[in-house]
Amino acid sequence: MVRLKGRIGAAGLWDLRLLGLQLLGLLLLLGCAGCSSLPSGPRPDTELNSRTAGLHKLGKKQFQAGHLDKAQAYFDQALAIHAQVDDQAGVAVCFMSRGRVKLAREDADAAEADFRQAQTSLQNLGRHDLMAQCLAGLAAVDMVRGRTAAAQATLKEALDLPLAEGSRERAVLSHDLGSCLMQQGQAEAAREYLQAALDIHRDNQDRQGLATVHFTLAQLAWAEGDPGAAVPHARRALALDKGLHSARGVRQDLLLLEALHRELGQDGLAEDYRRRAILAGG
Repeated sequence: MVRLKGRIGAAGLWDLRLLGLQLLGLLLLLGCAGCSSLPSGPRPDTELNSRTAGLHKLGKKQFQAGHLDKAQAYFDQALAIHAQVDDQAGVAVCFMSRGRVKLAREDADAAEADFRQAQTSLQNLGRHDLMAQCLAGLAAVDMVRGRTAAAQATLKEALDLPLAEGSRERAVLSHDLGSCLMQQGQAEAAREYLQAALDIHRDNQDRQGLATVHFTLAQLAWAEGDPGAAVPHARRALALDKGLHSARGVRQDLLLLEALHRELGQDGLAEDYRRRAILAGG
């Protein structure tokens, strides 16, 4: 059984178990970074498609920057437009994006309500890609509530959907399941799913996906008692998040690096990462 380590730093409480749960909220940023983009195919009109895509893009940017109120406002506007023309796929995407915002706020009940709304909208559409994302959101809610067995079952259900082998949805689900297994102390099984996610993201040149998986691999190495092996993964995650201008990701990477170097007895490096994390937190 792997025991996750934890510590309290000057920048705040960052128990690795809780950090893993926050990672599920962060990895749902994968959806806001592209996985839950507006559905392809015929739209009611070109102007509608342009307006909602623009609103969603603005919402994603605000979410990445950590401006949750602004992000939700954009997603709410897009939802209203899709609802007015009964575009159920678009409605589902907007509810999922809102659910991610609420999950990032640690409001599990409100997040679940939005993911359930999305699930209802998708029931008769045959959109397996969107349904997989919805199930991932519901699994994240279960993880936040500490229901890891329920989350694992939901993620396996999603992976059983007919998704393309190299799809982003399959990579995100594999990562989520790996993170869930890590929380349960199943290190080897977790590594298998995380490696599968890493391979897909690498093939797709998906920097956001790679950043998230490297962050989780760093957690896993530390949980197994090897902070030295965790450091390269954490540094890779930081480099990727910096390139993406992901303020939320950068701060979590810096805090993780502070904790790792502190455990390694490298207090000078730890203090530098602590200082940078405080500045990154605004």
